[in-house]
Amino acid sequence: MQDAFTSIFTNAGEGGVQPLEAVALFYDFRNLLPVGRSGDELVRSLATQLVDLDLLDKAAELLVHQVDNRLQGAAKAQIAADAAAIHMMNESPSRALNLLRRTRQSRLPQQLIRQRRLLESVALNEVGKVDVAIELLNGVEGPDADQVRADIYWGAGQYGKSASAYEASLGARWATGGSLSDGDRMKVMRAAVARYQAKKEICNEEHRK
Repeated sequence: MQDAFTSIFTNAGEGGVQPLEAVALFYDFRNLLPVGRSGDELVRSLATQLVDLDLLDKAAELLVHQVDNRLQGAAKAQIAADAAAIHMMNESPSRALNLLRRTRQSRLPQQLIRQRRLLESVALNEVGKVDVAIELLNGVEGPDADQVRADIYWGAGQYGKSASAYEASLGARWATGGSLSDGDRMKVMRAAVARYQAKKEICNEEHRK
């Protein structure tokens, strides 16, 4: 029975049981899920398929079940981050924040701590806590962190800081040659608009004086 149950998860959506049906079977017969890493990987695989089908609530629900009932330590913090990312995709920043906060741990790999801080910063910004979101990024370096900063500053109308962060996220891309990706082109456009807006605000301020 366990082998049959495992095959349902392994082959979900491939001409057999569809992912949503597999979720229902999971909750009815989850006692048949293999113990240890192999069982956890099967559930994560199913959650990925649900995300691909835009069934974000179900995908997050599966991962949160793993967090609450099967996982400990760094694995628990990692899957909680994955579920929080799905909540963000589903425009549920409050749920993402709650999950990240209740799975916070003092001893985790630095890369995982960094990933969780970036997620939490984005979620804080989405619920309107801009200053806290920026403060959380203190000491976090890299193009992805600069991108998050830039987007937060842009949304807050702090255009000078936004332009600088967009430029930092591009790094030395200007010197590498070749075509820009769509994402890089968007950063260049936003940096240019932000520079213009910042200069316009300075001119307006000087005119008022």
